[in-house]
Amino acid sequence: MHYMSICRNIFTNNPLKNYLLVIISVWMCSGSIAQTASFSTNPASINSVITICQGQTINYVSTSTGTQANTNYNWAFTGGTPTNSNLIGPHLVTYSTPGNYTTTLNLGGGITSSVNVVVTANSRTKCINVDRNIKFCCNYYNN
Repeated sequence: MHYMSICRNIFTNNPLKNYLLVIISVWMCSGSIAQTASFSTNPASINSVITICQGQTINYVSTSTGTQANTNYNWAFTGGTPTNSNLIGPHLVTYSTPGNYTTTLNLGGGITSSVNVVVTANSRTKCINVDRNIKFCCNYYNN
């Protein structure tokens, strides 16, 4: 049964029926929509993992549903700067140290969403002059 169609058409021009229907409509129409915690990122996650280079920034935007004006947005950006926030966002978070981290959005009541962040070390190029006209270069990762 689709209650929204009932709620839109529930009132009549008869005042006595309106009183009864108001009681019914409070019961049928005041139910809350279930909250879901979710967010999008740029760069985008692939299989719930974001891989970036050290020093890069990730933009987090809440796409949560069923939230209210008083919803608590508890973000934890482990390994990033800033490390947390209680605002809806968007949030620009910079990761300066290589490692594996988790970002979590918690709306309370066990309603959470998370993504893993893998921060890789910046690659460096080392060059050796073999001859005055020949330069040999090699990329390596700083661990």
